[in-house]
Amino acid sequence: MQTSAMSQLVTVRLDAVQRETEGNLTMLALKLHDTAMRLFNPVTHRARERHCARRYLCCEGTHADVTATVG
Repeated sequence: MQTSAMSQLVTVRLDAVQRETEGNLTMLALKLHDTAMRLFNPVTHRARERHCARRYLCCEGTHADVTATVG
């Protein structure tokens, strides 16, 4: 992808992200990071999402077991 096309794409994405977050700087930072990761390294990003999903499911399973045991 040529530099001007990439720049234009990033600008359009940034505008969309700013509208979505409505001024919340933490959400803006998270969305920008996510967008940049998806644009520039989608394979790594997908692997990281799968890893986070597995960790979340492990935590949820542990929480459910503790709740069932404790009552």
